[in-house]
Amino acid sequence: MTFEHGISSLHIIESVGEFDGEPGRALHERLLKMPGQFSGLPIHVHRVFGESDLNSIMEAIFQGEASKGMTPILHFEVHGNNSEFCLRNGSRIPWIVFGQQLARFNLATRFNLLVVFSCCNGYQQIDALDAFRVCPFTALVSCVGTISTAELLDGFVAFYRTLATDRLITKAVRDMKAAIKSGTTAEFGLVSAARMFRSVVEAIYRENRDPEYLRDKKRELRRQAELKNALNGILTPISDADAGRAFQESLDRTIRQHYTQFFALNEIPENAETFPFEDLVTNVRKRIEAGG
Repeated sequence: MTFEHGISSLHIIESVGEFDGEPGRALHERLLKMPGQFSGLPIHVHRVFGESDLNSIMEAIFQGEASKGMTPILHFEVHGNNSEFCLRNGSRIPWIVFGQQLARFNLATRFNLLVVFSCCNGYQQIDALDAFRVCPFTALVSCVGTISTAELLDGFVAFYRTLATDRLITKAVRDMKAAIKSGTTAEFGLVSAARMFRSVVEAIYRENRDPEYLRDKKRELRRQAELKNALNGILTPISDADAGRAFQESLDRTIRQHYTQFFALNEIPENAETFPFEDLVTNVRKRIEAGG
């Protein structure tokens, strides 16, 4: 089985209601019936009742694989809504809180973590993304909206079938979408760390092009610069051009700091090549400045 960033195992973590069946076990059985495709890949099914069980399983996977540089896929069979996912005993875990659990895996695997949520609204795990913190995953696959257990099973069987024979996760997601009945109201999708950071950068640059905000920010930067100069005996006024340059430099420094934190460059310096600043930031800014 292959994935752009490599795979050491597949961990299916199941915690659904009493009357939901055993979708994790069903997925495991269907994957094993695919001759040859999953040979040599350890597939584990973990049945979780509550949050303490989940924490124990996550820690065991972390210590057994992630901390040793291995790259497990974390696949969750749970129930989800817009703000949290729910476990079998009724425990509710906010997406943003669970992001902290995932971030340590992403760091340990050196940004090679694929997370899969087989549940309604699993895409909401993006709520854990924050430019001030390490990205909790390298790729997330799940769906937007409400979907049935049977549809999830069909979709993820198709997803893993393609992933087992083709490196491109984008192709696996396309095949997963094709396997779902046309009448469903849910939509499967893929989000990557690079894509989300690029979206954040684009939003920041667009926001900072607002004329009123730009005027107020430049005024504040000019005031600070003139105060600093005055303390050094320099009374020359700051020009609009100088204030504009100061504003752009300040914004670029802030985004560079976010970039360093989000991609954990201090811990994983090779991420500077894997996620190039030029592609994620500079090119986005140029496109927006050009009216794109």
